[in-house]
Amino acid sequence: MSCRRILLLPWQRWRSPLSAVAMLACTLFGACVALAIGAATP
Repeated sequence: MSCRRILLLPWQRWRSPLSAVAMLACTLFGACVALAIGAATP
């Protein structure tokens, strides 16, 4: 049980920054795709 807790602590520590970066990347990618579609359509 203690081994699992030791392995889980770094994952919980890194999960929130990684998810925030992933959400930021997804929003930027979505914005770029929307801009490209808007520029491609006359």
